[in-house]
Amino acid sequence: MERPCLYLSRTADLEQRPSLVRQYLSWLSPEELDRYAHMHAPGQRQRFLLARALLRWQLANRLSTSPEKVVLARSPQDKPCLVQPPAQSLPASVTFNLSHSGEWVAVAIAHRALIGVDLEHPHRSRPVAAIAEQFLHPEETRLLMSFPDAVQQSMFYRLWTHKEAYLKARGNGITQELGRVNFAPWLRSAKSHAPFSFPDPECSGTASGIWQGFYWNSPVQDKRPWFLSLVINTPQTSVPTLWRTLPAAETDRKIKTKPN
Repeated sequence: MERPCLYLSRTADLEQRPSLVRQYLSWLSPEELDRYAHMHAPGQRQRFLLARALLRWQLANRLSTSPEKVVLARSPQDKPCLVQPPAQSLPASVTFNLSHSGEWVAVAIAHRALIGVDLEHPHRSRPVAAIAEQFLHPEETRLLMSFPDAVQQSMFYRLWTHKEAYLKARGNGITQELGRVNFAPWLRSAKSHAPFSFPDPECSGTASGIWQGFYWNSPVQDKRPWFLSLVINTPQTSVPTLWRTLPAAETDRKIKTKPN
């Protein structure tokens, strides 16, 4: 299997670059421009624009076309999907997913396998117990509460990003599914291993029910910690290649940080 790729961009890199913002806006569809126009928070607008620009840029490179000719739509779960490829069709084997939080944007691309990515760049510590009790499986909540306070936040984000990446790859609704799927057995056994393999809670016992997961704690240094998980539906795969990039402005730079 071809090695999956994970591309990272930072919204702060767009500051003082109005020409690049205008270029990215020219790539968007009318529906995307409308969504962008109705976003009032500057950070939200920047994340949305950079995420769509990064996705279009990477898909256009694989299609040998220009980013504005990549036509995207939204699935019922609000997941971007390619619905009208240009003349040279994107190979059916190519899959992708995206995530953004805080100042960071991530786009994951794989071949012949479902892929999901989730990124969390929190501004402050979160009330782990309250969030876990409201959204997570009861066994996961009990396990998180058993960790010392010093590591509870990092273990929470390890679990949370992993679950969201998995549910996004499956195309499931995040809020409704978070508490139903239980990853406590994985967290208990894989917390000190990277990468890790885990059975699909939805269809374990078959080759198609095996996933590989990768997790990074601040893969690029920042003022505050951020957390990143990628999962791919395959029994075996190479460690994803991480790239730091800014579409149409900077050459992709490989990140040498290994999964935690």
